[in-house]
Amino acid sequence: MTRPEGQRAAHGWLAVIWGVLAVPSMIWWKDSIPYLVGLSVYAVVAGHLSSWQSARTEVRQEQAEK
Repeated sequence: MTRPEGQRAAHGWLAVIWGVLAVPSMIWWKDSIPYLVGLSVYAVVAGHLSSWQSARTEVRQEQAEK
């Protein structure tokens, strides 16, 4: 299992990296189909992973209450 501190740091750095990549994305890579497909796949995977992590947290909170 990954520690929450490590996840927070990783997600913080990934947010910075994606923020930096936003400029070239809008200027130079906007017509690149493989780049857009990769970006879309990343968004889907990241969304599912965050939902899964949220569900895990809810289950643990419910178990802690019992």
